[in-house]
Amino acid sequence: MEEALEDSEALNPPSRRSPTPPSSPSDPGAMAENQDSAALLNGSAMKPDAFDGTKSKYIAWKTQMKLYVVTQRKRLPEQFDRVLMILSYMKGGHAGEYVATYMKKYDTDEDTAEAYDRLQAMQMGALSAQEFFSKFELCAFQVNIHDFEAHFQELKLLLEKALRADIIRLLYNLSEELPATYALYKQWVARIDLN
Repeated sequence: MEEALEDSEALNPPSRRSPTPPSSPSDPGAMAENQDSAALLNGSAMKPDAFDGTKSKYIAWKTQMKLYVVTQRKRLPEQFDRVLMILSYMKGGHAGEYVATYMKKYDTDEDTAEAYDRLQAMQMGALSAQEFFSKFELCAFQVNIHDFEAHFQELKLLLEKALRADIIRLLYNLSEELPATYALYKQWVARIDLN
């Protein structure tokens, strides 16, 4: 009997990898870890919550943001774009003040001209509507466009060049009347993108 056991071990040597215990479906920590691993493998992750500057929420937000940034490296290869994306998730409170201060600090005439060039050249590509508008609006802030409704006609021309052709086609075919405000235009584009 011992010889048979030794023979089977010789034919099937033990795996060099240490076995991992199966995670229990009732273990939320293991489930979250598995979901995070799957998100990293397939390049998607849940979008992080917006951060309002509350200290008690910072660690959780930072963790969400790090995971999201890692999964978006292919879509946002430039560090500048990743920074803008992170800033777009900082809203209201101290976080909003920080973004405004950050944008003012780097706001020079040359930077404004470069931002305007980026705004004119911007393309939606594979970005979601939410990601695209976050990037678009941050670029608009850099060129001192803060009131999107007042500048809607100018922004609409830029958006028509930047958005994907399929979205523009559906936008113009949905109704006889196009959205008359920036907020409605953005909302319609987001709905089309989700479908």
